[in-house]
Amino acid sequence: MNIFEKLWNKVKTFFKKADGFREALENKIADCLEDLDNCEDVDEAEKELVAKAIDFACSYYGVKNVPAGVTDEIGEVVVDALGKLNNKVQDQLRK
Repeated sequence: MNIFEKLWNKVKTFFKKADGFREALENKIADCLEDLDNCEDVDEAEKELVAKAIDFACSYYGVKNVPAGVTDEIGEVVVDALGKLNNKVQDQLRK
């Protein structure tokens, strides 16, 4: 075995180890995303954040007479959309 074959084998081994590390890291991130998605406290915090952002935007632009519960409904829809996006990201990371 000449020097180039030894060097090539070391390079291949390095990239195999790096790829394994990347896959393990992606799986760990997907696990964290799954834990966040299953947490009711995070969902409630997201809904609250969306509601506060809408209320701020309404007050900034002078929008009045927003029906009660509208911001909560929008928050529900946004949190559901974020959950779906989270699932797609998890699927992509676990490939």
